[in-house]
Amino acid sequence: MYKVHFSKKVFKFFNKRSSKFKEKFVNLFDEIGRNPFIGNLDIKPLRGHKDHYRLRMGKYRILFEVRQDDLIVICYDADSRGGAYK
Repeated sequence: MYKVHFSKKVFKFFNKRSSKFKEKFVNLFDEIGRNPFIGNLDIKPLRGHKDHYRLRMGKYRILFEVRQDDLIVICYDADSRGGAYK
């Protein structure tokens, strides 16, 4: 099982959302904590960045890094589609 860590930016993003979104967000990252490479989630690798991925949740994108050696998932950015990749 992987440990999931969130940056301050992701916490701020999370706190501004509705309770329904928060519930879905928590459920998705529970699944990612069990296995970050689950086939039924919309996760794709980021080009040019080894072990960095994006999770699509509707119009939002959550960017994260998977550290296989330490079994850690670090969520470092979350924003709307256009803002997450800047």
